[in-house]
Amino acid sequence: MTTTNTLQQNESGLSPQQIRHMRNALLLGLRYIALIVLALLFLFPIVWSALNSLKPPAEALAVPPTYFPTQIVLDNYIELTTFGRVGVMQHVWNSAIVSLLTVVGTIILSTLGGYGFARFHFRGKNLLFIMVLS
Repeated sequence: MTTTNTLQQNESGLSPQQIRHMRNALLLGLRYIALIVLALLFLFPIVWSALNSLKPPAEALAVPPTYFPTQIVLDNYIELTTFGRVGVMQHVWNSAIVSLLTVVGTIILSTLGGYGFARFHFRGKNLLFIMVLS
């Protein structure tokens, strides 16, 4: 006796594998659409701020707002660097110094910790090492 395997088909004439493939493709497409919408929602405030920085103050505060600047003005960036007695560049310099000192301190302390983990053997060393890495 011989038996033959036939693919089961439903009313639409599609096999279960074809239906599963179509469903997975549809779900993948919906997932990509949702991710694109989410990315646009996250990028909107950044783009809005960048466009508003190129507008004159009156146009940036206008109601209803204009989406694109009618004239591009770079005065906002010039004013930003010379704001008051202490400009933004002083704040940038202070942040750079703090960041540099933090990086140097982290490298020194990490080197000492790494030396300790490499040279000394003690109970719980692997557990402590995993905790430090996480």
